[in-house]
Order: sequence, then C-alpha cells, then structure tokens
Amino acid sequence: MSTSRRVVSSSLVVALIAGIAACPTVPGSWSVLKTLEATFGCPRRPSRRWVSANGSGHTLAVWTRPASCYAERSRGAAWSLSKPVVLNAIGQFPVAAIGDDDTVAVAWVTVATEFTPAYVVATVRAPGGSFPAPAQVALGSGVYDLNLGVANDGTATLVWSAPGGIFTATRPPAGAWATAVQLSASGVGAGLPDLIVSPAGAALAVWQQGTAGNPTTIGTAYRAAGGDWEAPRVLPSSGAATWNPKPAIDHAGNVAVGYLGGNAMVVATRAVSGDWSAPEVISPAGQAAYYPALAMDGSGDLIAAWQALDAGNYGSVRQRSRASGASWGLATLRAERGRRLAVARLFRVTARWRWCAGSTTPPTRRVPR
Repeated sequence: MSTSRRVVSSSLVVALIAGIAACPTVPGSWSVLKTLEATFGCPRRPSRRWVSANGSGHTLAVWTRPASCYAERSRGAAWSLSKPVVLNAIGQFPVAAIGDDDTVAVAWVTVATEFTPAYVVATVRAPGGSFPAPAQVALGSGVYDLNLGVANDGTATLVWSAPGGIFTATRPPAGAWATAVQLSASGVGAGLPDLIVSPAGAALAVWQQGTAGNPTTIGTAYRAAGGDWEAPRVLPSSGAATWNPKPAIDHAGNVAVGYLGGNAMVVATRAVSGDWSAPEVISPAGQAAYYPALAMDGSGDLIAAWQALDAGNYGSVRQRSRASGASWGLATLRAERGRRLAVARLFRVTARWRWCAGSTTPPTRRVPR
C-alpha cells in the first residue's frame, strides 16, 4: 500500500482536534500546526513523541532530545515553551499521563553506561508544582512499550514489556513506587502492552502473546478501583494471528479491548465483576483491517476505528459505534485514503507528528489513552 510522505523543515509540531464526528463530541476542528521545538538535525531528531490530555483539556507533549523535554497547554491557552522534564535527564521512550486533578507523571528508560545499568524511571508532578528528581522504578535492560496512567487521586500506574513478560508498578499519591510485579505468565511470548486507567483508578492492561512474530492470543489483566491486579485472563483464540490490542474503560470500570484478529477488527467487552464476552468481528467481510483504535466514554458508549483496505487496494478509515447496552451500529466511512485514526478517551483526540527533512520515514503519530 502506498502512503504519502511529507517533507518540511525538521521540527516537532502538534495539532489538536476537539472531537470525532458521528459520536458524542465536543464541536471543533483542527488547529493550526504549532512548532514546539526546532530545528532538529536528522541525527538528533526526537526519538519518541508522546501526547497526553485529561478530561479538562490540559495537554502535555513529551519527547527526547536527548534529554526528556516537554511542553504543555491548558484548554484554550497557548502552548508553553519547551523545557527539560528534569535537567540532564538523558533517556529514551518517554511517556506521560495527566490525571483530572492535573497530577502529571512522566516516565522513561535511562541509557546504560559503562558504570550504571539502564533503569525505568519516573517523576510525578503534583498540581501546581514542579517535577522532582526521577525515581528508579525497575531495571531498564530490554524494556520497551512503556505505558502510563494517572487516576483522579494522583495514583500513577506504569506498564511495560521486558524479556520476561509484561510488568507493572504503581505509585500512590505522594508515595513511593511499589516493587514491580509481573502481569503476564512467563514464557508465553507476551509483548506490545497497552494500558488504560479510569478516573477512579480502575485499570486494564492488555498485550499480545504467542511465539515470536506470530501472536495468537490477547492477554489481559484487570484492577478494580482501590484493588489489586487480578490474575491474567486470555481471550479465546480463533487460531488467527492477533495483534495490537487497544484497551478502553468507562467511569464504572467496565472495560473493552479492540485488536486485529487476522485481518479483521475484533472487540471483546467485560463488566466489572464479570468475564470477557466472546470476541466479535466488527469490520465488514472482504475488507482487511489495520491500525485498530478503540475508545469508551464515561457512560460506556464505544467507538472503534481502523484503517480498511479493500480488494482493490483502496485505503479508507472506517468507524463503528455502540451505545452502552446496545448492539453495534453499521460501519461508516470516516475518511478516504486514510492511514491511521486514533481515538482518545472521551473522544477528544490529540495527535502529533514529527519528521526529518530528507528522511524516507513517513510521518508518525500517537495519541493519549
């Protein structure tokens, strides 16, 4: 499949959209692109870009250059100047999360040296405060796919993949990070985790698992608000490859996961005290699905989106929604020749791109959960 390529001056830029049509939205349109930091030379372009937003529209972007840097804005306000999260905090793979009380957490993996190993580190900024020195959470060798969430009371949850499986650590408000625990079973080839945390602190971690390069099941771990992580549960497998799970949660703690099952968009749901429903294919037959996205609002309404590729190799972005307790509506065309659509909690979307002049890598983007 061919994709367009944008080449502009090397810089970090962001754009914001207020809502997604055909679902509960906040009316709005794409803003003008804003340069947060420039100019990057190709060898020193930011190694990762991450954007997070809370329910009131407080938005924070974080990246590395080579220290972890950030810029933020309140809803309706201008972006701040970029600045280091912590001075001389050299690292990689930064992630960020903002609670609805404006607690901000940023985590990254430090770079190993001749004298010190790599660590997963995190810093948590209280509302109205500044970022303290980062705390060591776990060893960082072989760590990828950091994911971070913050509840309304400031509790921070971190999930990541490591050679042994999927791990998590939690920090209570104004407390210290607990010792990391393993969520996935050992030796199952678990990887590519994702995390969603509700305002009350309920959490769902999801990941794909199976032999290297051929995952065939989706693993899940659930934590009720104020509780501990349950034992992992694995969704029923159809035998097809399963990829790229995306979690969703409502204010009551009901959860869902969307993922690719073969070339189809698949969704399963679970009530707080129940078990997972049978996975349901929601993409049309004869249409290959890629780049799944899933979101749930506070009342439990769901929207799923994916890139579709038909038999004529024609790309489009499709979406399908389901009100709480109802059946899925018809799949609708969201955009033609789309590459990726990402949907954020409460259907507010924050996307950002980066590219390097002369690079052959197409623009990439990621959104908050």
